[in-house]
Amino acid sequence: MRKEDFINMLSEVISKSVATQSKSVLNTLEELHNAMDKKWLLTNEQLGILLGMSKSTIASKPDGWVRIGFRYTKIKEGSMTLWRVSQY
Repeated sequence: MRKEDFINMLSEVISKSVATQSKSVLNTLEELHNAMDKKWLLTNEQLGILLGMSKSTIASKPDGWVRIGFRYTKIKEGSMTLWRVSQY
């Protein structure tokens, strides 16, 4: 493979990666806004998937923590912890 071909291929891969990351961030914001609008309560696992965190990290968060423009309020339902999403 020629050096120029390799550089062109690498440039294309990097461009696609940046575009995918930007879309992913916007999708996350849309999903959080959707959960807020529909008043859905999210489990530790669901919120972790949306935010790219483990469910144990989410479980250890305090009530009312904030990230990327949203506030997450702990709701106890029996022994289960759920999260209400709101914008601040």
